[in-house]
Amino acid sequence: MHIFLSPSFEQLQAESRAELLEFLAEVSRSLSRGYHRFTIGREVGRWCMESLQEDDLIRRRLVRASEFYSQSKASFDSARSKLFIRLGIAEPSEIAPGSWEIGHLAVVSGNFLEPVNLVVENAASDGSFFEFILGMEARRLNFGEICHQISNGGGSGMHGEFLRSIRSSRITVCLADHDRLAPDGKRSSTNLLCRKVQARYSGQFVGTFLELPCREVENFLPLEIVSSVLPGRAKVEHGHLRRFIEAQGDVVAGDCFWLYFDVKMGAQAERVRQNCEAPEAKDWLRRKLQCMSFEDAVDVLIPGFGADIIERFLENSPARAEFARFGRSDYWATHFSDWLLGLLSFVAATARQRI
Repeated sequence: MHIFLSPSFEQLQAESRAELLEFLAEVSRSLSRGYHRFTIGREVGRWCMESLQEDDLIRRRLVRASEFYSQSKASFDSARSKLFIRLGIAEPSEIAPGSWEIGHLAVVSGNFLEPVNLVVENAASDGSFFEFILGMEARRLNFGEICHQISNGGGSGMHGEFLRSIRSSRITVCLADHDRLAPDGKRSSTNLLCRKVQARYSGQFVGTFLELPCREVENFLPLEIVSSVLPGRAKVEHGHLRRFIEAQGDVVAGDCFWLYFDVKMGAQAERVRQNCEAPEAKDWLRRKLQCMSFEDAVDVLIPGFGADIIERFLENSPARAEFARFGRSDYWATHFSDWLLGLLSFVAATARQRI
């Protein structure tokens, strides 16, 4: 994450030396491991040069970081998510959308300088996929280093893992499927429970709840790539699905039929009825499937591709290369790029230091 530390020389002098040294040791350790993207003020560097004699390694790391203040400050100012560290005991609080502040003593007592924790539904599949696309997008944008850890939400227990991570005083981002079959369809119970955790602790922890810009992680993959990694599961009905997608023409962000299609299980009449009870959801689905009525749309049965799509994709080198090309498309820019840039801001980091 983008982290700003720039107290004055006088403020540093006024603090308890023992507590300040403990805090600076934590900052130094996080800096050396590249966990976050720090902006260290020049006054911190000056104080370390003149007053920090106990640990030469900490002094050198912090002085070196302060020498890059101008360029790191420009990066911090443009960041979507940022953390200000003030001197004092203040617990974390959100001071503006995407901006938090915290006292240095709260930093010492917590785990805020450890890697950002991404809570996902399934660490093995979803977690591996997020690691892949975050790395891909960071390279495409020349974003620089990223750092995070993946935490397994375990499906229905995801809200509990989100809560546990918040209570462990970590920077936490919960990445949740919405499971809707239309923009106004019903969100899953897992999604709603995670939203309750976010609402309960809103403004009191560093991090956020992020709903995916599509139904599940499988919907990041275009139909062509899903079909290529699972050729034996491609059905005649998937040709109809492709025609429905193409018939939409250019659509605005979040309005593509494929973003809401259940890639794993397909379109099943009863599940569609349960998920699309709102009139707006029924009308949207009817229009996307080019039907005269919602009941006609419900009768359009399209099989899914199974539960192992992500695993099969990640082990397929040609598919990954094709996906990287897809990541430079207009479709990607419309539906995914902005969402991923917001997530990248949380996991911004630097290279590990040699000193």
